[in-house]
Amino acid sequence: MKRIIIDTDIGDDIDDSLAIALASVSPEIHIAGITTVYKNVRRRAELANKLLGCYGIRNTPVLEGCMSPIASCIEHGETPVLWAAGDDEGYNKEESHAVDFILESLEKDPETIILAIGPMTNLAAAVQKNPSVMKNATVYAMGGAFDSAFAEWNIVCDPEAAAIVLSNILNIRLFGIELTSKVWLEDKDLQEIQESLAPGAKLITRMISSWRSKRGFESYLHDVFPLCGIIYPELFTFTAKKISVELHGTITRGTTVAGADYFRNSKDIPNAGIAEMKNPLIIKQIFMNRVIRDYQGGNS
Repeated sequence: MKRIIIDTDIGDDIDDSLAIALASVSPEIHIAGITTVYKNVRRRAELANKLLGCYGIRNTPVLEGCMSPIASCIEHGETPVLWAAGDDEGYNKEESHAVDFILESLEKDPETIILAIGPMTNLAAAVQKNPSVMKNATVYAMGGAFDSAFAEWNIVCDPEAAAIVLSNILNIRLFGIELTSKVWLEDKDLQEIQESLAPGAKLITRMISSWRSKRGFESYLHDVFPLCGIIYPELFTFTAKKISVELHGTITRGTTVAGADYFRNSKDIPNAGIAEMKNPLIIKQIFMNRVIRDYQGGNS
């Protein structure tokens, strides 16, 4: 069983919740803890705790992390989409900070995998606090775009943090938006979820409905990809690349630049593996089968 920490900005998009739901029902995974990041980390922790509760997970620590990016201060009172009807039933704030939890967890068990599905601020802060512990951490992250000059959300929210992580952690696997944007929940999938009695289905239905009405976007499975990379490594191939983060450009800040060796004489040392897969639609099949279809009875 693989022990993971989920570092998340749950609440601004639906995909974090879908990934946590899949992790909650996957026997290959033990969720050692969930850490929240960016802006209203308290509200995010409440949402994560509520979602875990749908799956009978009561004792997994949910810890609040960094609210502001590494190099700037933001207004962090903004509340994520209120998917959970505005209550925080059963949520008791942990005294420890997310960054300390990440470091302590890795010190106790260096094999712990970090599933990074939000801005990388907590990870960068952990690097700054204890670089030797973080150096050999294993990180599976949804982040970046490697086929265009597109500033993907998890990177552009804190480009400096992403740059710190890529410069200091040796084992990083990145799942770019050019891959993850190929899969979303269609109307027929949403109807199946709505009609399901599986645990969490009612809450997921409310989340998706709120997301679509407030933002108008489809329900992409971005963050499910790196989780499936942990559970089903055989589905993916990884190309080692030297990845840099643009920190200054007027229209390119937050973009990820993959080095190319056109003349076969580059001395760049790769710092991440970029994920590719032949059939991205299998990710939706995995999610629907495990989270919705495999349930045999009861109530959500």
